[in-house]
Amino acid sequence: MENKQAEVDGFQLSLDLREQLLQTFGRDRDLSILTPLLHKLPVLKDAYVDVDLKLKILHFAAWAGDVDLVRKLKNVEADPTAKTEGGYTALHLAASGGHCPVITELQSWLGRSISVQEDSSEDGFTSLHLAACSGHAEAVTLLLEKYEDVENAVKAKDKLFGRNVLHFAIAGGHADVVRVLFDSKVPLDLVSKDRARGWTPFLLSAWQRPLFHATMKRFNINIMDKLLEVSSRQINEQVGGLAIEFVYPELYIQEVKSLASTALTEAVNAIRMSKFFKTHKSLLLQNSKYGTLDGSVKRISVKDNEVFENQWDKYQKFKVPMDGHAALHLAATQNNHELVKYLIQREGIQLNVGERLFGMTPLHCTIRTGAMEAFKVLISLKDVDVNAKVVTGDGRQFKILSTHFWWRPLSSQA
Repeated sequence: MENKQAEVDGFQLSLDLREQLLQTFGRDRDLSILTPLLHKLPVLKDAYVDVDLKLKILHFAAWAGDVDLVRKLKNVEADPTAKTEGGYTALHLAASGGHCPVITELQSWLGRSISVQEDSSEDGFTSLHLAACSGHAEAVTLLLEKYEDVENAVKAKDKLFGRNVLHFAIAGGHADVVRVLFDSKVPLDLVSKDRARGWTPFLLSAWQRPLFHATMKRFNINIMDKLLEVSSRQINEQVGGLAIEFVYPELYIQEVKSLASTALTEAVNAIRMSKFFKTHKSLLLQNSKYGTLDGSVKRISVKDNEVFENQWDKYQKFKVPMDGHAALHLAATQNNHELVKYLIQREGIQLNVGERLFGMTPLHCTIRTGAMEAFKVLISLKDVDVNAKVVTGDGRQFKILSTHFWWRPLSSQA
């Protein structure tokens, strides 16, 4: 069989050697085998382990958190700014894994502060974005010291989702990262909307689980107060419909299965998709499986034995749309009764406003997802309209008590 070669930067790295390296890495992520190779063949520093994805040894070392190998590559004068397919550097990959020693070594290697422009991938993701959405608070703290213009870095938005670092931290439920951002005293953009659904940090906080808010309180930060101080009008702002389309990340995996090693597939996850995409795709693609990208949704049954990706998120668990949901709808749907109590005490809160698809009020939302604690809070309010009706696509109307049975029909009716 002909021995295929891959010529890269004037050096030919055999396909057999590349596969051996990938298989070794995929098995135990032990890159120590490369150190003696680099000593004997320094030219390896410029060779792609995978040509199509433009993956070099430095990228693997940074992703694995192997600071010793990174230092070795520095000694043989590898390029610390080399980019993968998609425009990701070693710093991006170290940040996504929270590998602080590697981040420090790479920064020392560069010998200067970095600009947001040079730290942005082709889709505008910075190292700070990746560290924040992956929940690496220590890495975020470290990276905040590495930018020429730190205010620009925290306000910078990616080109795909249109999110800044605070969006990513809150959407991921990473209270410790949010605390780092507030404690940094760097001016944050607290009201900016993303381009997918018009998510603001306030609406993302309202969607979040109770544990997130409890943790923020332990940090002596009332996240909702801080966000509403900037603009009290956010109290009744609504989540928009899905405004952008995404390529399913599974397709990326299919593209590279012919290259098929475990390590390479994982590298695609880390580089092309990364944790930011996997973390936020469910929030952005709410109706992609059971409905359409414009926000319409089909009536479905929820079976007891169905396995859901995210048990705490009732939007995902019950496959319900969120178009037109204000903060109170979000908290009510998620059964965050403490947040519901907080919101109903805010001046100007609209208790009976209907969302745009079916006219559901927050009370409807609690019944639809069985959010009993939130239901009890709302039903106790004299100003809550218990006669409000929802309207289906075929014109049928349902009162409060029939909402549960309309949304979750018996299996014989599904």
